[in-house]
Amino acid sequence: LSEAALAFESVVKANPQDAKAWRLLGIVHAENEDDAQAIAALEKALAIDGSDREAILALAVCYTNEHRAFEAVGVMRRLLAVHPREELRQMETDHGFAPESSQRQSHVLRLFERAAEVVSGTAYGSAQADADADIFIALGVLQHLQGSPEGYARAIGSFEQALNLQPNQYSLWNKLGATLANDKRPHEAIQAYQRALDLKANYMRAWNNLGIAHGLKGGHLEGAKYYVQALGLNPSASNTWGLLLESCQMANRPDLVKAVNDRDLAFLQQQLPL
Repeated sequence: LSEAALAFESVVKANPQDAKAWRLLGIVHAENEDDAQAIAALEKALAIDGSDREAILALAVCYTNEHRAFEAVGVMRRLLAVHPREELRQMETDHGFAPESSQRQSHVLRLFERAAEVVSGTAYGSAQADADADIFIALGVLQHLQGSPEGYARAIGSFEQALNLQPNQYSLWNKLGATLANDKRPHEAIQAYQRALDLKANYMRAWNNLGIAHGLKGGHLEGAKYYVQALGLNPSASNTWGLLLESCQMANRPDLVKAVNDRDLAFLQQQLPL
């Protein structure tokens, strides 16, 4: 675990009812590519304080990363119930629930489309700008979940609107990058990931995603360098080791493949410097 994760583990062990510490622990786990641990911590945070907007959104994103779309959608609408705008809280109450579970995602998507119309035009720095940005972020995640070119295009627009309100939100730049990559725009994705890292240099998920984006361009060895950088932040990230192995195989570098299988991070850092 990172030093930050260990620090928050210590806090929640001493005070198990500290919702903020559970939320921060969950976010650290998510940024270190451990969504399962993040989900456990964020669920505890919300069990203590169900009105924590940041925990709600982070949990929904983690569920999405783990391909648990049904749960992600269910959590997402809670953002409206705790929003400072009374109009959005009332909208959540009045909108009801989908008649069938299969319609849940489209039902909540329409709800957030209406909410985004309400908050459009919010000025950066206004009192509710952060909460309004959350609406655009949630809408972008829901649009991304559609998994279609049209959905990705709409999600990019939603994330860009959120960035107008939160231009220094590193995780939001990462979400934009991931959507650009899925929309087969790796060059633009790389720029977005780089912006995320300019804001937070030890953001492991963005280093990983840079590796993926370079791989999409055919730069497998270049991508491997970013995976090695990510592993320097969390050497136990099995998913990153798997991505690195695939890149080294695609680059036809048996020496690096062996080092990956041996978990020889020092050798890999020597051979693949940035």
